[in-house]
Parts: sequence; structure tokens; C-alpha cells
Amino acid sequence: MAHPQPVKLPRWLRWFLDKAPDWLKPDLTTEPRPTDPVLSRYVRSFMWSRIFIGLLAIALPFWLVLADWGLFDGDLAPRNSLSAYYWSDAREWFVGTLCAIGVFLLTYKLTETSLDNTLSMIAAVFVLLVVFFPTGSTLPDNAIQERFGEDWVTGFHVFAAGVFIGSLALISLCYGVREAARTQDGIAPPSVWKWFHWGCAIVIVLAIAAIGLHEFTEKGPRTTALWMEALAVVAFGASWLTKGFDYKYLFQDE
Repeated sequence: MAHPQPVKLPRWLRWFLDKAPDWLKPDLTTEPRPTDPVLSRYVRSFMWSRIFIGLLAIALPFWLVLADWGLFDGDLAPRNSLSAYYWSDAREWFVGTLCAIGVFLLTYKLTETSLDNTLSMIAAVFVLLVVFFPTGSTLPDNAIQERFGEDWVTGFHVFAAGVFIGSLALISLCYGVREAARTQDGIAPPSVWKWFHWGCAIVIVLAIAAIGLHEFTEKGPRTTALWMEALAVVAFGASWLTKGFDYKYLFQDE
């Protein structure tokens, strides 16, 4: 059996990892998938969970826009952001999907002490805060907005969304580092998957930057935030979908 190649890291990063606490150290292990039938079932269940979370993320922006218009007689023109769909008749889909993603992120690496788990926990907490502290709207304030004020709640919502999406970019970056060290057991070499995950991370970062630039300059289409948020969420979903979709292992005979 071929052994995975050691992960090559820059000298400064190796120095940092030697000094850093465990919760800031990324998981760089690339052990082979277990062959024991019982363990394999657990691992495949874990991989299917990743796939479903990835599919939920990819579908979310398209479903919100189409459901708001097609099922609930909303305006054909998309809203200004994904968060604005909290105030639409598609709110349950928005809240339910983000809560499902948050709960999964909160639990899926809970027993590990690593940077991966730290980022996952941060992303989980802040995506739930995105739901609990909604963006502003022209509709009457909800209880949270009445208690803290709409401007403060909106500002905190934007901050929480930024931390959530930024954490997802770092998780995809960690995925790329690990995939580079894995032996080839699929249709593409490890370097392809490394750059795929890194590409997803770059797309997420660029989308965040575009939203910030749009808000700062107030230039561009009014739906800029919507499409950039959608792009970031789809990139996150694609990274998670492909991380879980090892078809040879998922569909192997026990």
C-alpha cells in the first residue's frame, strides 16, 4: 500500500505550529480509509453528511430566489442579499438550512482538538448568530431588534456573517493542505483536489471582498451582495461536497 506523502509546510509555518496550542494546529493526518466493515459504515455515514451539507449549501441561494417568487408570490426581482430572505415567505427554508449547517459544523469534529475543529465551532456559532440576529428590513421589528435596536442588530448580523464565511474559507484551505498529502485513489491526483479546495477558499475571500467594496463605495447593482453571498455559499458547498464524495469508498461492497 502506498503511503501518503508528508505535508510540506513553509519554515515559518512549521515554527508557528511547534509553538502553537493544539487548538490552533491544523489536522495534517491523512490515514487511509478504514477497511473494517463496522468502522467503514461510520466513516461513510460521516462522508454522506458532508455531501448533504454541501448540497444544501449549493441549493440554498437558488431555492430561496425561486421559492420566494414561484411558491410564495414574491417579487420576480431577487432581493438585495440572502439574509433579506429572512423577511420573505421563504424564511423557514433560510433559517432551517442555516441551522442544519450550524448544528453539523458544531458537532462533526467535536471530539478533536485542532484548528479544523476550532474553525468549525466558530463557523457554527456565528452562522446561528446570523439567524438569531437578522438583517434590517422595512417590516416591523422583531423582538431582538426591539430589544437592541435595528441598527445594532444589523451591524452584528453583518459581522457574524463575515466571521462565518471567513471561517469556511479557512476550512477549505485546511482541506487543500490535507488533500495534497493523500495518495491517489480516485480519478484525479491529490494536487487537483488541493487546488480545487484552495480555489474554493479564494472564491469565498474574493466574494467577501466584493461585498465589502460594494458596501463601501455604494457602486454596482443593488443585488451585488446577493450574488456574491451566493457565490461564497456555493463555493463552500462545492468544497464540502467533493470532500465527502469518494465514490469508490462510498459504494464499495463490504
